[in-house]
Amino acid sequence: MKTDKKAWRIYEGTKKLKDIEDTIPQWRDKKKINHNANSFLPLNDEIIDAVNTAIYLRRPLLVTGEPGIGKSSLAKSIAKKLDIKLLHWQITSKSVLKDALYSYDALSRLHDIQMKKLYFEMGDKNYEVKQYANISTGIENYLKLKSLGSAFLSKETVVVLIDEIDKSDIDLPNDLLHIFEEQEFEIDELKRMKYEEDDEPNIESELIIKDSKKYQSYQIPNGKVICNKFPIIVMTSNNEREFPPAFLRRCISVEMKLSNDKSEKIEQLSNMVKNHFKDEKDDDRIEKIVESFVELKEKGLRSNDQLLNAVHLVLKSNLDYETFKDNFESIVSKELDN
Repeated sequence: MKTDKKAWRIYEGTKKLKDIEDTIPQWRDKKKINHNANSFLPLNDEIIDAVNTAIYLRRPLLVTGEPGIGKSSLAKSIAKKLDIKLLHWQITSKSVLKDALYSYDALSRLHDIQMKKLYFEMGDKNYEVKQYANISTGIENYLKLKSLGSAFLSKETVVVLIDEIDKSDIDLPNDLLHIFEEQEFEIDELKRMKYEEDDEPNIESELIIKDSKKYQSYQIPNGKVICNKFPIIVMTSNNEREFPPAFLRRCISVEMKLSNDKSEKIEQLSNMVKNHFKDEKDDDRIEKIVESFVELKEKGLRSNDQLLNAVHLVLKSNLDYETFKDNFESIVSKELDN
């Protein structure tokens, strides 16, 4: 028996928004973001050995594979299994190396300096100016470490996920490799600080700089950040571009992929889905949706996220499989490379 359309619809139907408040997909719920740490495809020896090789050699791990295969989840799993912190840098076409190292808010500093100067000229007459009387305008108050910069100065080894590096500008991969090889970088704003009267560099032996949401004390002599403990670097790629040989030579590369055998592929995807939907893992509709998805996947590129979306839609809206296959398969499982 097919599902009555009005029974599951919110828009142009009988359901209310409050009826689905507790049905947000777990992989899209920030409160349950760590749920994804073990939800990717079962690991094989090649992937496990590649991770360990990267850790031993202090080399970045380049993980390739189709969208939704579980590349980012691998980094989360490493952090969870090793009980260490995970830092994330999402790459876009406009990303530059500095975005991963630090930021400097020059405009805010200039504003605060001007307001403080104005206070000394006006005194307590103006309340807006008065609040700047005791503000510290030292450069360290306007510097903020980003994911890779924070990882370099961390006293403990951390995992850094550099997500979708294939979307970057053509120069970024090589810029990153230079940082990984040298294991140091300079904060230009500190390097340009004036020399003392004896012409010796103004060595900042200890600066309190904002690291994520906390203020931490770091030693940054002459503006040079030297790596304390080399992080576990996981870079992901959807194979949207090729990388230069020099880049690949300095990485440990591994591909995440489904089995070529259809029955094994169905089993892999079923395990992945049941890992996400543990409370409904015995629902017969899951196997039917997975089998249908594999059939579609063999006809064209489809992401595993689409499979999770399909299962979530069916289970949480209480759709029957026939209604889904007839009316929704083309919506949530469209081919991605047409």
